[in-house]
Amino acid sequence: MAADVPRLLETNERLIAEKSVWNTQWQLVSEYVCQRKMNFTSSASDGAFLNSELWSDVAPKALDTAVSAVIGLVWPDSFSFKLEALGKDLKDDEEIKDWFEEVTEVLQMAMDDPEAGLAMAINEAMTDFFTFMPAIHVEEGTDTDFKFEAWNVSQFAVEEGSQGFIDTFFRQYEWTVRQTVEKFGEKLVSKKVRELYQAKKFTEKVKLLHVIAPRVVAANGGKGNQNMPYSSVHIEIETKHLILESGFHELPTFAFRWSKKIGEKYARTPAMRALPTIMELNALWEMTTLGIEQSYDPALAVYDDGTFGAGTIDRSAGAVNVLNVTGKIAASRRPIERLFEAAPISDVAPLIERLENTVNDHFMIDRLLDTNNETQMTAREALMRNSLRQSTLRSPHSRLIAELFNRMIERCFNIMLRKGRFGYAAGSPEATAWQAMNPNEEVKTIPDKIVQMQGKKKRVYFIRYLTPAARESQAEEGQGLLNLFQFAVESAAVDPRPLKMINAGRLTKRLGEIWAIPSEAFNTEEEMAVNEQAEQQAAEAQNALAKADAMATIGKNAAQADALSRK
Repeated sequence: MAADVPRLLETNERLIAEKSVWNTQWQLVSEYVCQRKMNFTSSASDGAFLNSELWSDVAPKALDTAVSAVIGLVWPDSFSFKLEALGKDLKDDEEIKDWFEEVTEVLQMAMDDPEAGLAMAINEAMTDFFTFMPAIHVEEGTDTDFKFEAWNVSQFAVEEGSQGFIDTFFRQYEWTVRQTVEKFGEKLVSKKVRELYQAKKFTEKVKLLHVIAPRVVAANGGKGNQNMPYSSVHIEIETKHLILESGFHELPTFAFRWSKKIGEKYARTPAMRALPTIMELNALWEMTTLGIEQSYDPALAVYDDGTFGAGTIDRSAGAVNVLNVTGKIAASRRPIERLFEAAPISDVAPLIERLENTVNDHFMIDRLLDTNNETQMTAREALMRNSLRQSTLRSPHSRLIAELFNRMIERCFNIMLRKGRFGYAAGSPEATAWQAMNPNEEVKTIPDKIVQMQGKKKRVYFIRYLTPAARESQAEEGQGLLNLFQFAVESAAVDPRPLKMINAGRLTKRLGEIWAIPSEAFNTEEEMAVNEQAEQQAAEAQNALAKADAMATIGKNAAQADALSRK
């Protein structure tokens, strides 16, 4: 069934009207904090000097610092996560463990491919995370496995599903005629766009609407992209022409929010909360700058006993005001003097400092960056500081995990699984076809247990994050384990039972997980068994050698004693 274009266009207009109440606030945030995204209630030409009205750059600097720090905490350059089997039956299987390690490596390399654009998308999205509300869109790439793209809230309107996650996007954007035809082909675009393309008017703009929404899948399990769980509809707005209707296996776009009021769909951000302080700081710096200018180039008064005067007072720096007075000027009066004295700059300096600190606090600079280079702290004090920092960052970090990273990684995993990048089910038609095309290579297979659980639509893995933020959240547990082991060792001199209660192998393994130590650093159960057997054999050989030496010594002593007795 074809998409209902009039209904979708009507829904788009309704959602845009609902979103319009936010535009004034977003415009102010863009003007004072992130000028390059100043397109909510007004637009600027390319290359325009967008910060000419700003008197303070504290907020833009705080934003850049916060964005860089958060990216470093939640998504470093590589090895940000690890996929591990879920459930004891899968977890203890060495074949499955090896498969997930290989899958993690292949998946991370594909996501970190510079051509895929994830680094740029995350940087743009994190900027919006502190200011507006971002989304990251993930599709299959042409030259790469993935194509990542950051969306700004000025481009899209949303709806929430029953679980509170955003699952519907109406994205309105403009492309040139050339871009539109290259993306969809001449046959799919409207007659108007096709004629513009044939007339070589490639730079003409086309307004497009992309709708992503949940779809009621056919009960008979029909196949094809129009029976996938999420619909994807592209429409030319002006001509109301349906360009393309397809679908996605899972939601491809993930909007994530710093915080939100119950009942609202759009985010509230640190930049919004800081906006009154930012505007006050900007006004105060303007006043201070003008005061400094007036102090060095003051307004002057020139007395004239004539009959004409300017009638107004010019208070700008360097101004000259001619004043009309009655009678002659007294000899004691100076003919030229300052009109007024500007207030001392020292009077406003403490207020400026307080406002700047408040802006930085809104962007959590003191918690995102550890700038304590003067006070030496004990390990326990450092732990307490990290614990306090992590507790204040827990809410945004949890939202990033729940609304972005978990779903983005699952989306990428499923794309590569469908493409056969992780192997095929043994004996499947896909495996047979691959083997026929590559007769000299061994087909990569997915473990049977994984295939069986996938057939039952059961979850087979969980995501363990190896980021600095994840490690900090577990730092207290790691310190507790170390304290416990130290206590057991120290108490062993008095009572050996506490030390016997601790499983050193499990403790070491758990500390390795907390500290993100690669699993290759640890011996497997089989390797440990081989090592223990070799150690036992070496010990037995050593004991046998010691016994032989002892017997030889005894024989030698006996012989010497016998020789002495015969003398």
